[in-house]
Amino acid sequence: MPYHQIISLVVTLIVSGFSITLILSKFKGMSLSYHKLNLDHYEKMKALCGRDANEKLCELRVALVAYTNKPLLINEIEWFIHVPGAFTHLKKFGKCHKYLGIDILNNKFIWSEKFQTRKNIIIEQFKVFFFYVILGTLGVFIILSYEFIYNLLGIIPAIFSQVFALFLCGGALSFLRVLDVIGDSKQLLKVELC
Repeated sequence: MPYHQIISLVVTLIVSGFSITLILSKFKGMSLSYHKLNLDHYEKMKALCGRDANEKLCELRVALVAYTNKPLLINEIEWFIHVPGAFTHLKKFGKCHKYLGIDILNNKFIWSEKFQTRKNIIIEQFKVFFFYVILGTLGVFIILSYEFIYNLLGIIPAIFSQVFALFLCGGALSFLRVLDVIGDSKQLLKVELC
């Protein structure tokens, strides 16, 4: 089997692996055992928080690490624990914290300051999509031109070009993930809490 076919196969397996991982993480969030664990954790967090999160703030922050790496303010911690239904969206909010904030008075998620206008959101989506397309296209183009590079420059440059192409494809996948996060942010904005 020629090198370019082997490398194409490896890239296909890597892309498939990322896609399967993304799909499985979505299904994990829907599983019954995951929700049971979520409920148990929520009940413990609610007992720990009480009415004033200041009293056990360190313990609460440690417990919240399982849900978000965004350091929440005290009023945000209390909001997620005491507003009915908010805790179920904490993990998604943790992923989307670059794009979202919380309107505590109206019990809803809002765009963060940078993305308050529709124009800024569209620009951000365009930038992310642009880099996704450019990196992905370059990566696939370099992979498909393995034989040409091999004939023109030799085996070592051809191998390095394929490694570089893998990095480009990996970068494209990371931008695809950012597009997914922007989509999740839009979904959280539609959530209605009490």
